[in-house]
Amino acid sequence: MIYRIKDKANYKNFKVFKDNRLDQRAYFIPFPSEKEAAAATLLNKRYLSEKVVVLNGEWDFVYYRNNREVPAVFDTDAVRFDK
Repeated sequence: MIYRIKDKANYKNFKVFKDNRLDQRAYFIPFPSEKEAAAATLLNKRYLSEKVVVLNGEWDFVYYRNNREVPAVFDTDAVRFDK
């Protein structure tokens, strides 16, 4: 997958409050049935719903010492990721 980096200097521009982000919305955890929703507690609700994918766990990442090292076109197939 290839991503185009819009502005690599946004991390130091304090006038940029948010970039490339969706508007805020109410947070609901969907369930396929009312019975399954009622059986879930507040602490395990997101883990019990089959309609939610929890993103906790091990992720691939690349560390760059400064923003000049980040390529303008980021090809994920050509990059060696760490865990």
